[in-house]
Amino acid sequence: MGLFAKAGNGLRTVARKLKMPTKLLLEGILALHVGTTAAFYTNDLVTSLNPSPVRKEFQQRFGFPLKGWEWDIEQNPGNVAMITKVVDQELRENPVPLKYVRIETNNYLFKHPFEQFEILITHGNKGYYVFDRVVVKNPVDPFVLRHEIKHAKVFDLMDHDFFFKDRWELYTVDDHGKSLYANPFMGFLSELRVVSAFVRRKDVDADILKRSGFISEYATANVQEDIPDLAATVSESVDGGLRMD
Repeated sequence: MGLFAKAGNGLRTVARKLKMPTKLLLEGILALHVGTTAAFYTNDLVTSLNPSPVRKEFQQRFGFPLKGWEWDIEQNPGNVAMITKVVDQELRENPVPLKYVRIETNNYLFKHPFEQFEILITHGNKGYYVFDRVVVKNPVDPFVLRHEIKHAKVFDLMDHDFFFKDRWELYTVDDHGKSLYANPFMGFLSELRVVSAFVRRKDVDADILKRSGFISEYATANVQEDIPDLAATVSESVDGGLRMD
């Protein structure tokens, strides 16, 4: 039975227990998420058209906005200070085009629709980078922010050096020429809530990681995670060790 079929059966079970027609339950869920989506984009629009002094200063300094809800930005100066420090260090090291940095709120009802969907079907993450956009969760982990900005730098590097990835992968094989990176399909399955209890990545011994040249177990996922994790760790040590444990 597929994931969506299981979800549909689950909703029907809930509806029966609540003595509510499945259609009505689905309509309620849909209405809720239409409302949360409208709230998310309204906040985005309002804060873009009428930014606070904190947001204005950030955009004037870096050339792109800091996005998020008031309680994660204006009411949380620690977040702003941390993001400003890391972004400043990263862009001085090597400028890359970013469209924005956004703090993902912890409140499900105020998340981006994609993030709502993600939290329902996966175990989530502390941040992500997509199409020149960096998103980090509240409270902001400076290492995660640095890691996500490194993604932008890696993609920029690969855009200018088409064979960089191939050369990097030459050094991530075992004695038999087999890639040391984790199986991508199994890695994907291990993140899904529905099947993660049955499928999970094998723990990698720390000594094996070091001998293989990986900075962390997370770096074994693929090249796009390996390089940012390594680069973020190096930059962190050079810039004063901002990581939050």
